[in-house]
Amino acid sequence: MDREAYAPGGEVRVYANAYDENLDPERKPHLEATVIAPSGKRWPLRLEKDAARHGYYQGEFRLSELGAYEIRLGEALAAFRASTQD
Repeated sequence: MDREAYAPGGEVRVYANAYDENLDPERKPHLEATVIAPSGKRWPLRLEKDAARHGYYQGEFRLSELGAYEIRLGEALAAFRASTQD
């Protein structure tokens, strides 16, 4: 992610460096992650391959509720929070 905290309704950019089982940069055209909202709602997040950098993927989605989110990509987990900004 490009930040650790976001405003409700904001757009989150997700970045991933992915490697295969031989620790070589992944070459698939896209990867499927899962976003888990604070309410437990889940939805898929497609991460597209960056043509210029092997193993580098990115995607984005819009926040729908306040609280702690998780993004899962295989065994990897990232977390961030959507909160009101003072």
